[in-house]
Amino acid sequence: VGAGGTARAACYALQRMGVGTIHVSNRTADKASALAAAFGGVACADPLALPRLDLIVSCVPGAANFTLPDAFLSSQLPVVLDAAYIPRETPLLVSARRAGCVTFEGVEMLFEQGCVQCSIWTNRSAPRKKIVQALVTCLQQKNFGDVESFNDILEGRLQ
Repeated sequence: VGAGGTARAACYALQRMGVGTIHVSNRTADKASALAAAFGGVACADPLALPRLDLIVSCVPGAANFTLPDAFLSSQLPVVLDAAYIPRETPLLVSARRAGCVTFEGVEMLFEQGCVQCSIWTNRSAPRKKIVQALVTCLQQKNFGDVESFNDILEGRLQ
């Protein structure tokens, strides 16, 4: 969901992973069509009209308050990734968790992206524990809210 830079990166990653059909939905149909065409996907005006979704990647700002109906989510149980991390609990994540979907928060995506980028730039394994500490410190300085649960999520990524 979305057609900006984050959505483009998500489509690229999905294509590289060999995902079947990539459906792109955006409030601007022309942008959805252009992004879908760039990755051999299909633009869809209404994701609720699709027969089956295994994965939903939301690339819209958290302030957009994007969500999908609980009944839709609970009937399909897709894995839901929301790239937004402000606010932490987006309406989509709340609905997806309530429906029983596996979810990934924006901060988890941010952490993993940072680790990969660090490895690419330095040609070394990323210092994951130090990155967790730096990210948690940054979130604390920004008065980001429940940083301890972020720490728990990110510490789980070190296993």
